[in-house]
Amino acid sequence: ELCIRDGGGAGGAAFDPEVVRQLLARGSHADPLTRLTPREREVLDAMAEGLTNAGTAERLRMSVSAVEKHVASIFGKLAIGDAAGYSRRVLAVLRYLGS
Repeated sequence: ELCIRDGGGAGGAAFDPEVVRQLLARGSHADPLTRLTPREREVLDAMAEGLTNAGTAERLRMSVSAVEKHVASIFGKLAIGDAAGYSRRVLAVLRYLGS
């Protein structure tokens, strides 16, 4: 339910803060890529180019373990679990390219 209140003498309108929070939450659930941090997007970008974790680490000037943590976070945020016979990296890249 959208609740709009008169903004007072300024001639504007104010939205109920809870409604705004729910709308923003809905938007981020619709596209899980919006939940990625800028660094996670850089890592996913590198994955889409076919770079390994080591190649990504070199390009982004970070450790391989940091890249691995970002990749794990990306899988979690995109809800990509371990599925027999499927590469999680490929599934993540496909979701990224399909956005």
